[in-house]
Amino acid sequence: METLFLAKDRKGIGLRAVRRLNMKKNGYFQLITSGGTTAIRLIPEKDGGEALRINEVANYLKYLKIPFQPRLLDEGLKKHEDTVIPLDAQSRAPEQEMCLITVSDDRMHAVIRFYAPSDNGTVMDRSEIMDEIACNKIQYGVIQENLDAFLKEREYCRDYELAAGIMPKSGKDSQIEYLFSTDTQAKPKLKEDGSVDFFNLSTICHCKKGDVLARLHPELHGEPGTTVYGENLAPPAFEKKVLKFGKNVLLSDDKTVLTAAKDGHVTLEDGHVCVSDIFAVDNVDTSTGNIQYEGDVHIKGNICENYKVRSSGNVFVGGVVEGAYVEADGDIIISRGMNGMDKGVLKAKGNIVAKFLENTTVTASGYVEAECIMHSRITAGDEVIVTGKRAFITGGSVAAANRITAKVLGSQMAAATTLEVGVNPELRQRYTQLQKETADLQAGLKQIEPVIQSSMMKLKQGVKLTPEQVKYVQTLSATSAAHRKKIEENIKEMDELGEQFDATSEACVVVSGVAYPGTRIIISDIPLTLNKEYRYCKFKRIKGEVKSEPV
Repeated sequence: METLFLAKDRKGIGLRAVRRLNMKKNGYFQLITSGGTTAIRLIPEKDGGEALRINEVANYLKYLKIPFQPRLLDEGLKKHEDTVIPLDAQSRAPEQEMCLITVSDDRMHAVIRFYAPSDNGTVMDRSEIMDEIACNKIQYGVIQENLDAFLKEREYCRDYELAAGIMPKSGKDSQIEYLFSTDTQAKPKLKEDGSVDFFNLSTICHCKKGDVLARLHPELHGEPGTTVYGENLAPPAFEKKVLKFGKNVLLSDDKTVLTAAKDGHVTLEDGHVCVSDIFAVDNVDTSTGNIQYEGDVHIKGNICENYKVRSSGNVFVGGVVEGAYVEADGDIIISRGMNGMDKGVLKAKGNIVAKFLENTTVTASGYVEAECIMHSRITAGDEVIVTGKRAFITGGSVAAANRITAKVLGSQMAAATTLEVGVNPELRQRYTQLQKETADLQAGLKQIEPVIQSSMMKLKQGVKLTPEQVKYVQTLSATSAAHRKKIEENIKEMDELGEQFDATSEACVVVSGVAYPGTRIIISDIPLTLNKEYRYCKFKRIKGEVKSEPV
């Protein structure tokens, strides 16, 4: 708080002002300088008003450089009656009425507190008060009605609200409305006959030339504020977004609309709206050589052995893939399937869907889906789904962060088959640490809050707190605020972590048919090798062990 103690030709000495809590008559004091001596008169409060504070009297006397004995002042105040306390035998000139102006730290509020003139001193008129206000550079929001109230009632040692500023008003961030699906996790649908529809995946957002792809809703500006010093306060900053776009997209003249420049499909890549057209070939063979393309690749037939296909978008194969290398920044869709010949590789930052996968290495950041998987090495960032009429996994290894689903696991011939699901243990450890820290902070708040509330209640009841008590309450308040801020930060981080491993907290392997002996199942590093057949069950980690339960 910024404070100034004012009289006609005097500057501040920093007396502390306290907001007025009610309209009752406060206690006050008056200097007596007549009769050749100096004394201080203490007038007690009335009808529940604020009691006179010794520090306020002491600071007033120090400001005037009048010696006093704190013990005598304290004893006089404790009497709670009109009391005159001699100070010294020195003759002094009369003291006029004084005022103390206090401005809040944010400069949005000011209060004025008046002190009585000496017994033969003069009072301030409105023009003198306005001069003092001007000297303190308060230029805005002066509440004249409150000055009128003081001039009428002349209540001393009471806070009058002097001025109020205007807080700036917030505006509104600009928003971008995308008129296409930005969800890239669409999965294939199961047909009525039990087979999987590999063609209508809804993973591509098709568009036509001239289609509106995105709109920018402009920001709304806020309104500035003003402090009691007349300073302009800018409104809070708002986020001003712009439409970002890539190839085959047009921006309107007013920069608020994006449209497709040609037929294709639209994607959102790192915040940029892009339209990709499709590179289509019949087969990848000697007639084409290896393919590397910025966009989708549509192969109507097959990808032959030893050829490579790289795409910055999605790869669609209408036939089969032999021992080839296929990599995509989006999805890989193979209508019939792939025989990798122990050298074929599929690698996608999105999802991989194929009729079958045999002797193949497969890596997907999303999910992997097929009707059967044989002697392959499969890794999925989300889940592995084996559905359809046969729906089996035999031989090799299959790993997924969240879930593996199949009808048949392993084989009657005990083909070495390993399935692994689970969550990153480092994420779980951090989450547990945050939980414990948050609980400790909340327990600390439960101990602090009652003390703060009790102290505030005492202040409202007019109970005087010692400087040590005030300092203690201030320390507790700061600790409480720090605890609450840290709890909020922890909860936010836990929510972010939860989004990463909530799906894996129920990591499991689901068998809708039979799991044969010899099949090895690992859940969060806990292994289980099946020694008998299991049917229609789900394997989960339960109390530190991998156990089965009915589906």
